Amino acid sequence: MSTVNSSLRVLRRILWLVVDWNVLQSAPKVKKLPGERHREHVVSFEEEPRTSRDICGEARAQERAKSPHKIIRKESYVECSCGYQGPALNGAGRKCGAEIPLSFEELLTPRVF
Repeated sequence: MSTVNSSLRVLRRILWLVVDWNVLQSAPKVKKLPGERHREHVVSFEEEPRTSRDICGEARAQERAKSPHKIIRKESYVECSCGYQGPALNGAGRKCGAEIPLSFEELLTPRVF
């Protein structure tokens, strides 16, 4: 109902504009269909829910505010059990593809090679 009545409101407005522009002498009556639910409350800009972009932007701003410095480049030098020694490629050893552990606890765990 509300979509039809919305279209009828637009049509009624167009007809009144045509009368204002002296294209027609009078506008025909256009009645809305019964049974439409009326809006009880329109959400204001202040009440509008925030988007995920706004929320993430605020979180990034808080992270940036913690330190004035930022990491410009991250490099990893690896010494792998396969014998490769040198820079990592995409977080893994270049020769065998062994992944670099991401947690500090994994780095401290002794391993037997």
